[in-house]
Amino acid sequence: MAKVSKNLVSKDTEQFIWKSLLEVFRDVKTNDEVEIILNDLLTPSEKIMLSKRLAIAFLLMRGKSYVEISKKLKVSFATIGLVKSAKLRGGRGYNQLLEAILKNQKLIF
Repeated sequence: MAKVSKNLVSKDTEQFIWKSLLEVFRDVKTNDEVEIILNDLLTPSEKIMLSKRLAIAFLLMRGKSYVEISKKLKVSFATIGLVKSAKLRGGRGYNQLLEAILKNQKLIF
């Protein structure tokens, strides 16, 4: 699990940086540009965590059980539950990503 510093930045700074990041992604034109940004922004572990969360959401959508997902992706039931909870709270972001994955349907699942 990723560790977050206990030394927080101010809410104003956090919101400014977050909105700036959103603007950068909005203005990006190509997949290569997105990849360059994400490769600099995320550590290899963070990329794996993100990929696993999306795979969990996809497998949940496909009706797979916690046991099946846990075995296939090597994740805990707690992690699966967190993804499921996020989807149940609205999960519009997950739903958008899952729709894109379904369009590309090149997954091994």
